[in-house]
Amino acid sequence: MNKQEFMKALRDELSKLPPEEIDEATEYFEECFAEATDGLDPEEAAAEEARLAEEFGSPKRIAAQIRADYAARILDGEQPAAASDTGRTGKLSAVWWVVIGICSAPIALPLVIVLIAMIFVVIACIIGGVIGGAAAVVAGLIHLSAAPASGVMITGIGLMILSGALAAGYGAIVGIIALGRSLSEKSKQKAENERKEAEINEESK
Repeated sequence: MNKQEFMKALRDELSKLPPEEIDEATEYFEECFAEATDGLDPEEAAAEEARLAEEFGSPKRIAAQIRADYAARILDGEQPAAASDTGRTGKLSAVWWVVIGICSAPIALPLVIVLIAMIFVVIACIIGGVIGGAAAVVAGLIHLSAAPASGVMITGIGLMILSGALAAGYGAIVGIIALGRSLSEKSKQKAENERKEAEINEESK
């Protein structure tokens, strides 16, 4: 893989990020290629670019780490939500980017499938709880005039279900955010270890 192929693949993988984030992320690699090939003739420069691209590793893996870091900065309040995330702000935007990072990360496919299935199950339970609780509240209010005791009981049950569903929704968001932080830290630690290992290998040559 040469420089052009590497940079195109990386930009394609980062296409969902804001343009300024893509430019900032790719600028580092552009500078690395420029420094490595400075003063070399075209043939030597091409060989050095291929060596450097191989040393960097998969653009898909690099992009997953960059997306995880972007999500972590949103979670920590260091990065505002992307302007293109219409309808998603604050923590919800962070959750969106965490999910994107997890689904595109180079991890085992079964883990991704299980994680997505769990998210859908949680969402379905929360929606069902909200709808069921709201329906019970309405039914209880309707019965208040005819059977006050039953109406109060049904309304109370509905409010309990509704509050439980809302609490579960909040807990799910907090859990996904915590998972995003954990994955981001692990991803950054792994990238740092790989960078140090690459520097050691380079020095030993």
